[in-house]
Amino acid sequence: MAGESARSTLASLIIRVGRRLLRNTPIQRLNLVTRLYRWLFAFVRPPGREITVEYFGLQFFVPTDDITIVPSLLNHDYEREEFAALAEVLRPSMTAVDVGANLGLHSLFFGSRVGPGGKVFAFEPEPDNCARLARNIARNRLENVEVFMNAAGAAAGATRLYLAEGSIGGHSASPHAGLRAIDVAAVRLDDCLRGRAARIDIVKIDVEGSEPLVVAGFMETLTRDRPILLIEFAPALLRACGHAPEDLLSTLKSLYSHIVLFRDHRRPPVPLDESASRALLSTFSGSCNLLCSPRSTGGSGSGPAARLVDRGSTKLGRFAAQAIQR
Repeated sequence: MAGESARSTLASLIIRVGRRLLRNTPIQRLNLVTRLYRWLFAFVRPPGREITVEYFGLQFFVPTDDITIVPSLLNHDYEREEFAALAEVLRPSMTAVDVGANLGLHSLFFGSRVGPGGKVFAFEPEPDNCARLARNIARNRLENVEVFMNAAGAAAGATRLYLAEGSIGGHSASPHAGLRAIDVAAVRLDDCLRGRAARIDIVKIDVEGSEPLVVAGFMETLTRDRPILLIEFAPALLRACGHAPEDLLSTLKSLYSHIVLFRDHRRPPVPLDESASRALLSTFSGSCNLLCSPRSTGGSGSGPAARLVDRGSTKLGRFAAQAIQR
């Protein structure tokens, strides 16, 4: 028993160090590294089980087979900076949309903060994830989160989803994601949400390379309401799904005057100025999140993205491109 505990502790340490050193590097995506990571994680949490994890005061059922999201949850560092930024702007009675809801991390976070007077619309097309999402909502007794077992796209209809092995968050429209695929129903968000809410205040989109399709099907609402938007930006995934990363970036810049880039929890967010944009498109090989906001929210003050930049002073602008390249 003592020997098993020591091996588990050592495996946990190697995982934490490896994640810090290899995150968003080409080495991280090597098959050998993935196999090693899965083998080490099996020491810590044997696969085929389900455990309960607490994050930001919420309880989540999570599978031990996953090697992408669950390890970060156990380390309490999953998109920590992004959640802190969202917490600053979430208010009671807001309406939020979570596209690529997965286990419900953002959906439940939104729901717990907008309160009974608010509403969350969660979209998750993969059946196992969607079932676990519903259970997590029930576990936390949130009655303001509505679940749709749908993908979101530029048009309504059937679409193919390729399932990533050992990754609950890696399912994608790209065949590179996995050998097994399922057909799922896609909706246009503008059509699906029309009449369900007076306005949309906050949106999160993380769909493994299909973000441009989601934005295209939500353009009417994004243009009208200018909601705060947290969106994943992964150039390699976008290209694998047949999209040009520069086109998505151009669309976001046409909608939002303030965009801040989050790369990982060890580095501060940086403003996405022209220099940082060039580096993001030319040298960045991983995935990051972009927090987009209009100049003002609710008619007064600067947006959350602008406030994050101001908090870091001019050093953020000076080191933006270097932060992306490192």
